[in-house]
Amino acid sequence: MVFYDHRGHGESADSHPDEYTISRLGRDLATVLDAVAATGPIVLVGHSMGGMAVLAYLGANAAVIGTRVIGVGLIATAAGGLADTGLGRALNTPIVEVLKLASHGPEWLFQSGWQFARRLATPLLGRGDKLGRIRLTTVAPFLSEFRHYDESRTLQQLRAIPALVLCGTDDPLTPIAHSARLAAILPHAELVAVAGAKHEVPIEHADTVNSAIARLLARALDRHAPAELLGAGA
Repeated sequence: MVFYDHRGHGESADSHPDEYTISRLGRDLATVLDAVAATGPIVLVGHSMGGMAVLAYLGANAAVIGTRVIGVGLIATAAGGLADTGLGRALNTPIVEVLKLASHGPEWLFQSGWQFARRLATPLLGRGDKLGRIRLTTVAPFLSEFRHYDESRTLQQLRAIPALVLCGTDDPLTPIAHSARLAAILPHAELVAVAGAKHEVPIEHADTVNSAIARLLARALDRHAPAELLGAGA
């Protein structure tokens, strides 16, 4: 199993604001795969923006679907329409332009713009929102990306492989309606609605998420040359 942080997140280094795009994250995923899993079957699982990176990668590399990528897990994520429901409606407020302008100025201006933008979005974001825990210099470019993000066409290419679509029923960032739409398009998807869970469902309900991923792996291996894979594993 391979885990990594997006650029500008966690232990990964910062990047130029122009590089904070979903398509760039998809190319980053391609780079990671080339480095650590250059051959053999792969099951990709992404949470939130990780799921968007997975879809961006697959949209740009359709030839790997069903050949190298034999299963996909989309957890608390969406293929588009982020500004239509839940906290994503904040993308339709001045928050995006305020942060975008502030990010090109001095640090004090960015900090002031960030605080102002959060006050504008308080009715939607509430207290203790996830945005407060992300590097401020990473936020602005991605907010603009989210407003226009659309990988719905990629879903049509995933119809032939096993999928997992999982989301908490109380997720305010990517409401479960997004997951319902994903599952409706993917005929081989298992839809898991975790009652009462919010956006950080992999942390809040780790056992449930891990069990669902294990079932996805089993289905993917069963459908993809099972005799060959079992022989190699022996």
